[in-house]
Amino acid sequence: MLNTAASTSRRSAPVQSRDPALQCDVQELAGDSGWDRWQELAARQDAGFAPTLPGSFLGVPAPAPAPTPRPRVPAQRLQGPTVDDVLLIARRQGRVCPLPVHWWSIFERLPDRPAGLTPPLEGRAWTRTGSLAKRIVLREQIEWAATTGTLGLLRDLLAALPEAAWHHMGD
Repeated sequence: MLNTAASTSRRSAPVQSRDPALQCDVQELAGDSGWDRWQELAARQDAGFAPTLPGSFLGVPAPAPAPTPRPRVPAQRLQGPTVDDVLLIARRQGRVCPLPVHWWSIFERLPDRPAGLTPPLEGRAWTRTGSLAKRIVLREQIEWAATTGTLGLLRDLLAALPEAAWHHMGD
């Protein structure tokens, strides 16, 4: 345990430097008098500088503005969302997966689901499964949607969910 009496006495002792440039006079003022002194010193320091002027005012011509390039749209954006785009939506603000009711609603709207695709968790499986495993199930569904051309639909459905419809890390 830290000895407070010893630490207080060490802190209150002034620090002495042999270098005259490092020696300074420090005063501690409490209350309004300290604040008034601070404002006075700050105003005095700011008064020593002239306002900044534009270069053209000083006779230096201002540089011509650079032409703004047209934003380029990556080719993948023209083709639709990527798995990473959908994962960004699914993981925003510590999201894990949609809550079971919402997750099932989305899952049932996906066309041509194969029998081997893991369905959303519910009931005992929901309560016994950790957040990372739930996130893996959602990722599997996202990757499946990417292979079947339904990633845009899944992205839109996930993006439309309100924040309260998501299970979050730590819930």
